[in-house]
Amino acid sequence: MTTAESDGVVERLEGAMNVLLGRVDGLTAQVAALEAENRGLRARLSPVAVAPVVSDTAHLDRAADAGSGPVSRRRLLLGGAGAAAAGVGLALAGGAVGSDRADAAAGGNAILGVPNDAGTATTTINTAIGNGNPGFVVNNTGSGDAIEGYSQDKSGVLGSSSGSGYGVLGKSGSGVGVGAFGPTYGVYAESTGVGMYVLGGDEGIFAKGTWGVEGESVAAYGFGLRGRSEGDNGAGVSGWSRAGGVGVLGEADRTGSNGRGAGVYGAFQGGHGGAPAGAGVVGAAPGTYPGVVGLSGAAAGVSGLSDSGDGVLGQVTNTASSANAVHGTMAGNGVAGRFEITKTTNATAALYGATSGTGQGVKGNAASAGTGVVGTSASGLGGQFGGKRAAINLIPASTTGKPTTGVHRRGDLVVDNTGSMFLCTASGTPGTWVKVSVTPA
Repeated sequence: MTTAESDGVVERLEGAMNVLLGRVDGLTAQVAALEAENRGLRARLSPVAVAPVVSDTAHLDRAADAGSGPVSRRRLLLGGAGAAAAGVGLALAGGAVGSDRADAAAGGNAILGVPNDAGTATTTINTAIGNGNPGFVVNNTGSGDAIEGYSQDKSGVLGSSSGSGYGVLGKSGSGVGVGAFGPTYGVYAESTGVGMYVLGGDEGIFAKGTWGVEGESVAAYGFGLRGRSEGDNGAGVSGWSRAGGVGVLGEADRTGSNGRGAGVYGAFQGGHGGAPAGAGVVGAAPGTYPGVVGLSGAAAGVSGLSDSGDGVLGQVTNTASSANAVHGTMAGNGVAGRFEITKTTNATAALYGATSGTGQGVKGNAASAGTGVVGTSASGLGGQFGGKRAAINLIPASTTGKPTTGVHRRGDLVVDNTGSMFLCTASGTPGTWVKVSVTPA
């Protein structure tokens, strides 16, 4: 090759080199602009730790300042600037991120502080953290919510656990651990074990709606809703209502395999502050309102069953009270109180009255023309009396002699105000009477 040919080749190489160096200068300027944009984005996301992006343009500037002309630029390319420029070109070919970019692309990193809407697939956080530590934690030290979930047709927040942990766990220092709002259900929990477990300092659950809380169980002997309190004199489930509603409503639409169903079922497992001897259900009301009210269309309003204790027990604990321990009223044609013994070999009384005072063990009173006390027996005695002072006492009439007015029946026995006794031998008005003659003792 001649000298002229060699000079021509060198001139062509230097020309190509100058073109490449011009492109490098343009790419360097674009990289500087991207760096400025990245610094702005990092400033916007300052609460979140962002790894700094290391710029590779400083050594380009130093190399450019070290000399000028084709030789120094040739060294720049040969020293690796060409590879850097190629990398920058690939980055630019992928598309620059604008400063107003708000959405995270599908498959990309979620950006905190801005909306993230890939609009394609579900965002999943997978973790294998053990030792009882949560996989994802959001702390908000301000006055807002830590996490807010919203869905047009499904759940705003859906949590599931395949082990013994919680699907969703919410904690609050003084507010609500988990707040839920929905046109149908605020919270819907489903589980083969416990659907929802809530632990609160004062109130475990506060629910507001047409039905504040609805629980459903499809398992035999399951609980639609179960509350537990471990504090002294606490309540597992407490219901409160204003404007004439009910605090707790229990409904049952059918009987179970045991032939019985219950709208509300209370079981006693230990002592209770409101009931000294313990109780499955305790009803309390202030003033003149009843503690428990039972309503029924054709069956018993209140039914008490016991294996070996009292079926129904009524007590008045105020020693100055004149109220009744048990009071029954009848608006129809039946009796106000009925007592039956179904065991044929039982020789005790169906109704037993006892008093430790000076009153009557049993007292009957008829306000009009009825009979105060009636005793009948199919094959035994209609009445039997015994007493230390006397077996029976007939209260004398205010008149002297046999009755002269009123309707009387055969067998009536009357003592007048002088102590004479008269017996009715024929029914009528006033009936036929004979004087019972007695021999002085």
